[in-house]
Amino acid sequence: MRRKRALRTKRIRKVKRHTIEEYAERMRKNPTRAELVLWSGLSRKMKQWDVTFVSQGVLIDRYIGDFVCYSHMLVIEVDGSIHNLKHVKNKDALRTSELNQHGYRVVRFSNSCVLRYTYMVLIQIENEIKRNVS
Repeated sequence: MRRKRALRTKRIRKVKRHTIEEYAERMRKNPTRAELVLWSGLSRKMKQWDVTFVSQGVLIDRYIGDFVCYSHMLVIEVDGSIHNLKHVKNKDALRTSELNQHGYRVVRFSNSCVLRYTYMVLIQIENEIKRNVS
């Protein structure tokens, strides 16, 4: 009896390359609890402050900011505990530096800070907006 040898074929795995806009949309649909809480607060305050924030806004075609106010060049980042790791902190610093070079101000809050002190976080964001106007 002759054994048939199975032909091995290379499988070409199709990898869908997502654009940064598609990735931002996916992140927008799956926010963290802290992002939801802050977005709720920002949504109530935007009219009062006469500004518009975008959730998961694309910046300089490379980065996604958690909340972006394009008119004031302000980026709000809500950081989870992974941002305490040294290599992530270094990456965040490089990203912040590049955004600063393009005129953006980056303000970071931890998830726990947003969840515990939402009102104070909103006051700090309001002060950043006012600082830009002055």
